[in-house]
Amino acid sequence: MVSAKNFLEIQMIKRLLILAGLLGVVACASRAPNHLAMAMSALTLANYPVAYHQILLAQEADPANAEIQKRAEEFRVLYNLDSARRLIQTDKELEGIENLRKLLEEYPDNKDAQRWLRKGVLKLAKRVRFKADEALASGLLAKAQQYYAQVLLLVPGNEPAIEGLAAVEKKVQSRLDKADDVYLRAVDAKAELEWDRVLYLAGICREYDPSRRDAVSLERAASKRTANRLRESAEQLKKEGRWGAAAKTWRLAAGFAKDAGLPWAKDVEGIIDGLMEEMEGEQLLAKAELKIQAGRMDEADKLIEQADPLCHHNRFRVNALRMQSRDARISGLVAKGRRLERDYRYDEAIEIYKQMAKLGVRGETFAKNKIASIEESQKELLGMYQEALKLLGENKKVEARKILQDIHALNPRFKDVEKRLLSQ
Repeated sequence: MVSAKNFLEIQMIKRLLILAGLLGVVACASRAPNHLAMAMSALTLANYPVAYHQILLAQEADPANAEIQKRAEEFRVLYNLDSARRLIQTDKELEGIENLRKLLEEYPDNKDAQRWLRKGVLKLAKRVRFKADEALASGLLAKAQQYYAQVLLLVPGNEPAIEGLAAVEKKVQSRLDKADDVYLRAVDAKAELEWDRVLYLAGICREYDPSRRDAVSLERAASKRTANRLRESAEQLKKEGRWGAAAKTWRLAAGFAKDAGLPWAKDVEGIIDGLMEEMEGEQLLAKAELKIQAGRMDEADKLIEQADPLCHHNRFRVNALRMQSRDARISGLVAKGRRLERDYRYDEAIEIYKQMAKLGVRGETFAKNKIASIEESQKELLGMYQEALKLLGENKKVEARKILQDIHALNPRFKDVEKRLLSQ
C-alpha cells in the first residue's frame, strides 16, 4: 500500500511529467519503449530503485533523446531521496544525512531533501541524547558530556541537551568536592602512619578525580611503605620455611612495589619461582616421610631424590630424611637378620648383614661384627662336625654321637647332623 506521503510525491512527479510533455516522449521513444514503460510502472508503485534502474536502461538505449536524459536526472534525485529516507528510517542517520547534504549541494531548494534532512538530524539527535542520558545515569560523566555536546552540534539550543550538560557539570563538581574531602582524610591517615588506610582513601580520591596528582603521590608513598613491609614479612616466612605463604606475600609485595616504582619489583618473579620449588620439594619430602613410616623405603628414597634439586634452602630436612630412610633400612635388616639367626638360618643372615654393610658407617661396623661372629661360630661347628665324622670312621659311635648332640644343640640345621642322630 502506498503511503500518503509517497502518494503526494507520485502526484507531484506525474504533474511534472505531464507538464514536460512526457507523453509525447513515450510516443516518440520507439527505441526504448519497454524500459520507459517499466520505469513509469515502478514509479507509480513508489519502487524508486527499479524505476531508476529502468530509466538508466532507457537512457542507454536512446542516449540522444534529450527528454529521457532529463527525466533520468529527475529519477536519480528521487532514487537518492528514497535511499536517504530508508537509511534514516533504519537508524543509519549519519549516512542518510551525508547523502542528503550532497544532494542539497546540487539542488539547494529541494524541499523533500530539506525535510528529510531535518528529520534525520532530529532523529539522530534524539538517539544520541538517549545515550547521553544513559551515560549520565551510569555515572559515565565524560561520555555523557561528549554525547550532549554532539546533540548541541546537531540541534543548537536543544533544551534537554543543555539541561543534561548542566546535570553533568553538577555531578562533576560533586565528585571534585568528594575528592577533596577524601584526600584530606588520606592525609590524616598518613600522619597516623595508617598506610593501608592511606592507600584505600587515595585510591577513592583518584576514582572521584583521576587528575589528582597529589593523590597519586600519596598513593605511591603508601605503596612503597606497604611493599617494604610485605617484603620483610615474606622474608620472615621464608626463614620459617613457610614457602607457600612466603610466595603469596612476595606476590602482594611485588604489586605494591611496581606501583611505587621500586627497582626490586622486577626480581620478585624469580624469587617466587624459587619459593614455589621449595614448596613442591617440601610436599615431596612430606610424602617421603609417610613412606618411611610405612616401611616403603624404595618409594621414600625416590621421592627424596625428586625433592633434592628443588630444596635450595632446607637442605637439613633432605639430609635428615635420607638418614632416617637409611636408619629405617638398617633397623629392618637387623630385625630380619636376627629372625634368621633365631631360625638357625645363618647363611641367609650373613647375606642380610652384607647388605647392611653397604649402607655406610652406621650399619657397616655392626654388620661386619655380626658376620665375623657367625662365621667364627660356623667354623667352630664345622670343626666339631669333622671330628664327629672321624670318630664314626673309627667306629667310636658313642663319642661321635655326643659331639653331634652338642652341634645340634647349637644349630639344629647344621648340615646333616639331625639326620645322623636319628639314624643312630
